Amino acid sequence: MNGIIFTFIISFAVTFILIPFIIKVAGKFRIGDITTKHSIHKNYVPTLGGVAIFFGFFIGFFFAKFFSSYFNENFLNHSLGIVIGSLLILFEGIYDDIRGANYIKKFGFQITASLIVIYFGYRIDVIANPFGEDLSLGIFSIPVTILWISGITNAINLIDGLDGLAAGVGAIISMTFIVITYKLGDFSGSMLSLLLLSSTLAFLWYNFNPAKVFMGDVGSQFVGFIIACISIDSFFKLPGSATVFIPIITLGIPIIDTVFSFIRRIASGMHPFMGDKEHIHHYLLNMNIGYKNTVLCIYGATLFFGIASFMLVVLSANYILPILSGVCVFIFIGLFKIGYHKQLFSLKNKNKNPS
Repeated sequence: MNGIIFTFIISFAVTFILIPFIIKVAGKFRIGDITTKHSIHKNYVPTLGGVAIFFGFFIGFFFAKFFSSYFNENFLNHSLGIVIGSLLILFEGIYDDIRGANYIKKFGFQITASLIVIYFGYRIDVIANPFGEDLSLGIFSIPVTILWISGITNAINLIDGLDGLAAGVGAIISMTFIVITYKLGDFSGSMLSLLLLSSTLAFLWYNFNPAKVFMGDVGSQFVGFIIACISIDSFFKLPGSATVFIPIITLGIPIIDTVFSFIRRIASGMHPFMGDKEHIHHYLLNMNIGYKNTVLCIYGATLFFGIASFMLVVLSANYILPILSGVCVFIFIGLFKIGYHKQLFSLKNKNKNPS
């Protein structure tokens, strides 16, 4: 227990201490969001805060390895894949935040990072089926793993549109993973989730509205990449288990927003990677509930998904279908309430010139 507390403090402290330095450097060189076409921010705010999350996470990880009882031998053998893959995400994210990178370059780095972690043992070989026989992916294992990692990496990146949103959602997802992996006896997954929680919480201190710093693409992509890796190692490897639904449900907000954004843009004749103001948080803002309440509503929805995921673990298999049905009803009602359903299958884009 002392090791867990010490690791949490180290990761939190490193992130917390680094951010003022990053704010100063980014401000000196004017690295940040100065009002882009799809941004809601009117004034300059420095970015690159995700660099602090990265170092907070991995310095904490370095100290955590001294408490080797929290990591199983299999994890230690392929942990180098996470380190190398994360470094690629870090370099691409910094370049993107400073110079700007198109989607081809982003996907190139994300696919390469995915291939690295696959080489070191992170792979979705089987899709568990709690209702019958598991599905072996065979030769499709690698493309499915790449799709999952790059998809979740970009999903967290896409929801990073309001102060504190991506960091808070990342922290809630991390808390959910901690509780569930601990319940499953997966202490490696618990420790990685703890490190992500501590670093995102430290960053959130500076990022909640009004934000003093943004995490940037370097931060949102890193958070998404780590979440994707944890979910592969902790939830996709249990045969015949409902745990396969845990990352899908827990990541409900970013997954729904990403999938529907692509459907909406393609159906409207837009480029699928063109930014717009049609994300879930924009619809909540249009309801005039206020900036902070919008963020808190998404926090609440993410917490609901986390609780639903936990219920899959603590309840018997008889409750799987009712839980999944309840989640689907919650999603349907939520999207209908905010008016998001009006855009899902529209062939005309109401915002051809996003601002």
